[in-house]
Amino acid sequence: KGSDDDVLTLASGVPSWASATAGGKIVQMTYTRSTDLVSWTHGSAGVADELTTTNRVTITPTSTSNELILEAFVPLTGGGTTSIYNFMFYNVTDGALFNPSTEAIGSRGTWGYGIGGHRGPHQDTNDQNILYLRQIGPCPSTSATTFAIYGRGQSGSPFYINHDSGGDSTWGFIGQTLFTATEVDIA
Repeated sequence: KGSDDDVLTLASGVPSWASATAGGKIVQMTYTRSTDLVSWTHGSAGVADELTTTNRVTITPTSTSNELILEAFVPLTGGGTTSIYNFMFYNVTDGALFNPSTEAIGSRGTWGYGIGGHRGPHQDTNDQNILYLRQIGPCPSTSATTFAIYGRGQSGSPFYINHDSGGDSTWGFIGQTLFTATEVDIA
């Protein structure tokens, strides 16, 4: 048996204990999950809106030298068949985008895209789409920080989060949103 800081390795099929290498260690992970059935309609074109306050996650990083990995998995439907939407993580505590890079925040560089399963012109109110959004960026501070999922688009058609809008018990769905914040030691 190794010591508390050792990791199990495998070389040529033989397991052994070794000292952990630097970097890539998970320091902590927090999450929120929600089964709330929410209808979200995007407001003004070009302006981001929060999907719902029930999908917020809070983390208190231990070091600003570490990185945060934010991930969201949101079952949803709606938005129409020709709508274009994009989504991002927003730092509610600081009132700023979660910027995953050192580049200046522009109109396109910080937005994530993640809707899958769209059936084009055959889309209807019972079809499920999946928003999967993941971004990695610097820890903003060592204080408790709350993040939310924001979106923007061109259509006034609503999205239905965690459920379909049609209510068809044969084809409809009910899902669960999962939003995680993971602090990683990259040193």
